[in-house]
Amino acid sequence: MSAKDPLRKPIFRAVTPLVLEALDTARITVVQGARQVGKSTLVSQLVAARQGRLVTLDDPVTLAAAHADPSAFVAQHPGGLLAIDEAQRAPELALALRACW
Repeated sequence: MSAKDPLRKPIFRAVTPLVLEALDTARITVVQGARQVGKSTLVSQLVAARQGRLVTLDDPVTLAAAHADPSAFVAQHPGGLLAIDEAQRAPELALALRACW
């Protein structure tokens, strides 16, 4: 089965309930950890379950947009869940996130 196989069951991660609680109680939640442990997969699953928007700064166009106008970038999904993968690539987003918090 491939990773995109709809019959493939998601792996339960012990951290999932903690992330869900954080999403319910905080406006900004950070999922941080070692490389290749499933952070992006976990966030992708949670974003899909909550009808949110997931953007990745691995994409050069998306990264350029984040650099060009950080405030507009963080405001792109008002009232909904916005997940930013690889956010460390645009440190200026931290100030924009703080301002909207």
